[in-house]
Amino acid sequence: MFYYVETFGADDRKTFRAMAGAVWVLELAHTICICAELYRGTVVLYGRMDLFVNYPWMGAATILSGFITWIVHIFFCLRVYKALPNPLRYIGPVCALATTLRTIGGVYLGTRIIMAETLAEYQAANGWLVSATLAGGAAIDVIIAASMVHFLVSKKQTGLGHVAKLVDRLVAYAIRTGVLTSITAITVLILFQAMGHNFVWAGFYVVLAKMYSNSFFSALNERERLRSAIASSSADADSRMLGKNRSAVDPTNFRRRAGPEISIEMKTTVIHDDEENLKPIPYDGRRL
Repeated sequence: MFYYVETFGADDRKTFRAMAGAVWVLELAHTICICAELYRGTVVLYGRMDLFVNYPWMGAATILSGFITWIVHIFFCLRVYKALPNPLRYIGPVCALATTLRTIGGVYLGTRIIMAETLAEYQAANGWLVSATLAGGAAIDVIIAASMVHFLVSKKQTGLGHVAKLVDRLVAYAIRTGVLTSITAITVLILFQAMGHNFVWAGFYVVLAKMYSNSFFSALNERERLRSAIASSSADADSRMLGKNRSAVDPTNFRRRAGPEISIEMKTTVIHDDEENLKPIPYDGRRL
């Protein structure tokens, strides 16, 4: 967040600034809720595990996590809609609708956690919805990343060498921002299904919201490096084109490519009269 403010500040779009501010505030509130739940379980209810059966602060963190994920997904859906051509661009609105439904489910689940008397009761009643929201989030991440990678790879096949290097960087960036969050969501889903009776899944679930916020700010901050890379690539292309133009008009290079040289040698021969004919004739006084 601080790097974003320091780099872009008031020069960025109002929409992106509003998203960044909202994610930062929600992330701070999410961290406070997690710390409050840990304090409640390790200090307030220390030695009284029979009372540590409901998790109201975890429910609040779940609601905040849903809103964080929604903002991040909407950001990437907008990028897909604006960057990709038809019909791939419509992946953005479809994923935006899916993440909105997922957020509604996350808010409902967070509310149920706050109201539930025990975790076992909550899991028995809402386990299927937890699995659906986790799987839906992972699917959205994979679809967005796969669509961007497909588009960039198709552009790489028709680009020049310096363009291909830039596309490789964009592909790595798309994979980095989408795959990590999807892997974390799938991990939470597997642990929740396999070991739902303990809190191993909760540890990864807490990290999931942080992964989304980090991918969001990484995407915002990466724009400066991508702009520098694009400018450098354009400068290299211009220098190569200028070098080719100079080589085309270079007279020495033209002579070198013009084929075998033709030389014409001219010799001039001067014939003088002999010395006797050149001697003056004596004048005897007669008229000619």
